[in-house]
Amino acid sequence: MTVVTMRSAPFGVPDHIAPQLETLRRYWSALRRAQNPLPFADDLNVDKLAQFAPRLFLLDVRERPQRFRFDIVGTEIEKRYQEDLGDRFLDELGERTPLEYLDSQCCAVMQSKTPTWFAWQSAGCDYERLLLPLWGNGYVSSILGSFAWIKP
Repeated sequence: MTVVTMRSAPFGVPDHIAPQLETLRRYWSALRRAQNPLPFADDLNVDKLAQFAPRLFLLDVRERPQRFRFDIVGTEIEKRYQEDLGDRFLDELGERTPLEYLDSQCCAVMQSKTPTWFAWQSAGCDYERLLLPLWGNGYVSSILGSFAWIKP
């Protein structure tokens, strides 16, 4: 049984998330320089995230108009979506598993400049999704994300 607690911001990260997402969040946090609240996008080394590769994605952020484009997308994500996602913009895609509310979650990342979390429960595909903002060019220029599949 899942217990949902109220958080102060939309898509707020709860106290307990899937262990693999927590590992990714700790990696992201360790990338921060000095007292900066966010890591810089150019400090991200995707090669160090090989253990996450099948369920990892990286979105490029276009500021005006605000749009999100898949730069890197894991094989498990494309398999579940049943379509190639590389170099595609979110607003060009249908909102189906496992991309439910992804655009809204990305907007929440941009507004809050903090990690966000989302969970989905439906027949055959339960998952958690974590988004982590990366700073560059004076704004959140990239969003690192990953899934934790709860059911195969």
